Amino acid sequence: MAQEYSATQLALQNAQQAMPTTEAPVSEVQPTETIQPLQVTPTVETAASPSPEGGELVEITAWEAIGWNSMSPEKCDEPEIGCWGVLNFKVKTSLTSELSVYIDPAWLNPYLVFWSKHNSEVREPFGYIMVSPEGSVNWEYLDTVASPQNYWQKRYFDLSQFKGDNILVRFYCEPVVTITQMGNLRYLSYSWFIQDVVVDPNFSGQ
Repeated sequence: MAQEYSATQLALQNAQQAMPTTEAPVSEVQPTETIQPLQVTPTVETAASPSPEGGELVEITAWEAIGWNSMSPEKCDEPEIGCWGVLNFKVKTSLTSELSVYIDPAWLNPYLVFWSKHNSEVREPFGYIMVSPEGSVNWEYLDTVASPQNYWQKRYFDLSQFKGDNILVRFYCEPVVTITQMGNLRYLSYSWFIQDVVVDPNFSGQ
């Protein structure tokens, strides 16, 4: 009986070994692709697109005026792109460009250029020409205005230190008072006109 059992068991084992074996299919897993976030370059509204060659003048024509007025051509010296004047000398006034100007590093000789005329009884500064990088709370003083100069003069200021910046331009005035012999305060009068304000990428001094 034990011999028959061993023969049967051996037959079963041989049958199991003869049966084909199948392996579970291996699923092909595709590597997942990492999606990169979209890179967005911030845009800055400027008065003109920068030009590497720097051949075009950037005209500044849009202004935020506090106490300054747009003047008619007969009050100015044939302005081409606008004339502004301040006549109220008893309050603080300002004329600030609404759009910034990008000072391209490729520009050879960037300058702020405009025509100016003022008349006053003030010997000390009452007006200020200022520039500021956009977003900054500080203003760089380029020059002051004082004493009579009742004729049109071309004025220009080097902007090389602002290469790579978007700048705003401002003309600012503040009251000037004196004490009379009677001990009273008196405002000293003045007027200031500017016209044809531009940024010249390659100013030649002319």
